[in-house]
Amino acid sequence: LLMFGRKLATRLLSQIQRYRACIDLMKSTDVRIIFTRGTLFPHGFVLAKECRVLYALHNKMREYFDKMMKIAHEKDILIVGVSDLPRDMRFFRIIEDKLKLQVPHVNDYVFLKLVLEEGDITTPLLVEKEKGKKLENWYEFYMNARGDILKFEYITKEDPLEVQRKIASLASSLVYPSPLRRDRGRHNLSILIEARMKAHDYLNTLRDLTHAALRAASISLSELIDKHKGVKI
Repeated sequence: LLMFGRKLATRLLSQIQRYRACIDLMKSTDVRIIFTRGTLFPHGFVLAKECRVLYALHNKMREYFDKMMKIAHEKDILIVGVSDLPRDMRFFRIIEDKLKLQVPHVNDYVFLKLVLEEGDITTPLLVEKEKGKKLENWYEFYMNARGDILKFEYITKEDPLEVQRKIASLASSLVYPSPLRRDRGRHNLSILIEARMKAHDYLNTLRDLTHAALRAASISLSELIDKHKGVKI
């Protein structure tokens, strides 16, 4: 239970940091659309009120989400959640019902992996409820991007099809390489791949610096202990 609580707390904190990063970005730069990894809001968290720390973190997460969406609305900024391994069955159940399919139940990722061709997108789906909670103006759609099924979530009061076209167009330019882009003689890469590579390099550098600092601190502590051996206090 302790390990589960720590894991859940980590997830809640990561969501809070993600919302804070989006808020800082909207305040400091002139952006029109933000793609952020993961669902816009994790409705699946169900906490007992007795878990006071987790409950407080959950409320804080909700507070930052509402603040983020308020700023986005005021500045006319579209925030899009992108999930690369969706586990929902919402789309499959609709198709199953409409076409009267007699097939084993699978999640949307597995179903659309078989159905969508590369570059295909589904129609926007209005999500009215999630985990029993009522939602307003919440839409989602799927895209087959290089064989991967991505789910896009967004909240809008505008025409959801027009907003989807904007998202799909920008997402395609991020996922697929442009023949006009070159990067120091290497093969053309999408912006998304380049960003991931740079983030990976930065993470390795940060890890090396952290390890070096810890080693230096350990050596200094060891020398200090050796220096004061036998000294009576």
